[in-house]
Amino acid sequence: MRREKQRKGKQVVIFLIKSGIAAVLLYLLLRKTRYEDFVENFRTISWGWLVLATSLHIVGYIVSAHRWRILLLAQGLQPSLWKLIKSYVISTFFNYILPGTILGDIYRAYDTGVRDRKGAQAVSAVFIERVTGVAAMMFLAGVGILFLLMGPRQLAGSSFWVIPAAVGICAAIFLVLLAIIFVLFHPRIVEIIASKLDRPAPLFSKLRKIFLSLHSAITVYRSDLRPIYKNLFWALVLQLNVITHWFFIGMAMGLPLLNFFSYMVIVPAITLVLMVPITPGGIGVREWTIWAFRSLLGFAGAAVSRATAALMSWLLVATVVLYGIIGFLMFMYRLFLAKRAERQTLQASQTADTAEP
Repeated sequence: MRREKQRKGKQVVIFLIKSGIAAVLLYLLLRKTRYEDFVENFRTISWGWLVLATSLHIVGYIVSAHRWRILLLAQGLQPSLWKLIKSYVISTFFNYILPGTILGDIYRAYDTGVRDRKGAQAVSAVFIERVTGVAAMMFLAGVGILFLLMGPRQLAGSSFWVIPAAVGICAAIFLVLLAIIFVLFHPRIVEIIASKLDRPAPLFSKLRKIFLSLHSAITVYRSDLRPIYKNLFWALVLQLNVITHWFFIGMAMGLPLLNFFSYMVIVPAITLVLMVPITPGGIGVREWTIWAFRSLLGFAGAAVSRATAALMSWLLVATVVLYGIIGFLMFMYRLFLAKRAERQTLQASQTADTAEP
């Protein structure tokens, strides 16, 4: 009980620290902006484009659930598409109230695997899903850079060094994930690593168990790589949907009608940065990364561009907040059903005990 309180207390402290970081980042970005800058930007919003951008999340949930289901079916799990869509919507709630944008993955793995005692399969499916997603982002960013360099529009200002650096980081992370998959696929390497982890210490024992479980789960794909290829295709479709969402947000804000390939570079880079759990829901980090790409996005003026970056970030969040609220209501309803089932089981047990002679 005491350890549980200490753990919760530590989580609260970490959350407060990360919230403080978010507040500092926002202050440093917006301290030179004026209220009039926000008002002027807000007045130019085209609500039709904003509604259209918001509706693209529905497409994203369906595609995401479909590609996730492909991997789970290969693992022998049989979840319905609707169940996975609901799991995604609930994970949106977790992503926007907890630090970073990957904690929703933890919930999704739990929702489809741990409660069915098939955690390794569910975790490996989420892992493969993330790898193919990063691969799709890297590919689209590379195509975007290629067309920008070939086209008449020049990479200008501070964005010149940001773009190749961000894509380089994306490529490096993808190669690391690819190496991890290779390790998990290779029986001889798995045997060597498992022998190194075979030590009496509890930590090594736990790591060895997790490692072997992931290896056992992921080897399903060795005999048939089609689920991974299909997942990669739908990952490209999903990333194009996300890029289109950003493009429509830019249209809603009245930004210059940029080449779509600019967004193919900007969006994957910012998405990659937001995977790092620095602040709750990426607050502050998102605004700074958007501002870093101000030249490509066509922002005007130094001070005004800061207000534009903040407003664009807040519109991006606002378009998904509705789904986060729906996810919260779904999650609370699930808790209610679980508590009610627990009470019914307890009452049935007490009734049985009373009925015994």
